[in-house]
Amino acid sequence: AISSRMKTTDELVADLQNGTAQIIVTNRALHIPGAFGFVLGSEKLLLNVPPTHPLFSHKGGLYFKDIAPYSILLYSLIGDWEEVTSEMLPDTHFIVQEDRENFDSLARLSALPSFATDLSIKHYGTQTDAALIPILDEKATMTYHCYIMNKNKEFFRPFREKFD
Repeated sequence: AISSRMKTTDELVADLQNGTAQIIVTNRALHIPGAFGFVLGSEKLLLNVPPTHPLFSHKGGLYFKDIAPYSILLYSLIGDWEEVTSEMLPDTHFIVQEDRENFDSLARLSALPSFATDLSIKHYGTQTDAALIPILDEKATMTYHCYIMNKNKEFFRPFREKFD
C-alpha cells in the first residue's frame, strides 16, 4: 500500500531504517547509512500577480525582499514552503485560506498576489490575466531527494530509472 505523511526528516529516516517505510522523499540531501539516494526533481516558487497589483510589471523576477511589504493570499497546506515563506517573509501579512476551492476563487477575484509553483500550476492551472513571476532567491527552488535502503535497490530499479 502507498501512503503519504508529512514528518520531520529524523522521523522519515528512522522509518526508512526500521522498515516502516520502503521509500522516503525529502527536500534535503542526506547521508543515510545503508541507503542510496537520488534527485527526484525540483520545484520553483512563483508569485501569481493580478494585473492591478504594483508588482505586475516585474515579470523578469522578484526577490523575497521585494514581496515583503505586500499582503499575500496564502493557501495553508503548502508543506515545506511554509517554512521558507515564514523565514524569508517574517513581517509579511498573509491572508491564509484552508479550503483549496475558496483559495482558488479568492486568487482569481482578488487584487492580492498569491504563491504558486511550477508543479502546482500543472495540477491546478493558472489565472489567464495574472502574471506568474519567478522568485529569484535561492530558497525559492526546492530540490526533492528520494531514499531507498540498499537491500531494496533492485525492487525499486524501475521507479528510479524513470528519474534518470
